[in-house]
Amino acid sequence: MKILLTQEQIQERIEAMAREIDQAYQGQPYTVMALLNGACYFAVDLTRHLKGDFILDSVLVSSYVDDHSTGKITMRGTPKKPVAGRHVLLVDEVLDTALTLSSIRRHFQEQGALDVKTAVLVQKSRPLHALAKDFRAEWIGFTMPDRFLIGCGMDYNERFRQLPFIAEMEASDLK
Repeated sequence: MKILLTQEQIQERIEAMAREIDQAYQGQPYTVMALLNGACYFAVDLTRHLKGDFILDSVLVSSYVDDHSTGKITMRGTPKKPVAGRHVLLVDEVLDTALTLSSIRRHFQEQGALDVKTAVLVQKSRPLHALAKDFRAEWIGFTMPDRFLIGCGMDYNERFRQLPFIAEMEASDLK
């Protein structure tokens, strides 16, 4: 594997994102909604630096099988507390095609959320899905090339999520 971002670089950017998010919400209560499994590492690191009035919640969302997107979003479970009447901050580790994030944003808007904003650790430089072509994340940690990335929640078949750095997956990593 080829390390692209170190743990120190990532933590420094997460702290800066937390300050930006705190400034945006300015004391308004909100829900930090982690999209599991991938976002759990980023969500924990981010919320440790948030100073605002928030609750942490999660939903299990998937669209990938092995190393490719199915184009179909599956959401299992519901938030512990209703999102109706609340500000929601979706947290995900990677914005790839934006299909997942745009679908979940729309779902929570339909559920009555006051607004739904998004923070992602990595946005890949690639075209967005046709159904999400107008999607924009409010907070982006890093813009990265369209490569197969692992670490900080990003995985290959559920492996490598725990790596504290972001690396490019190489064929030798699969052995």
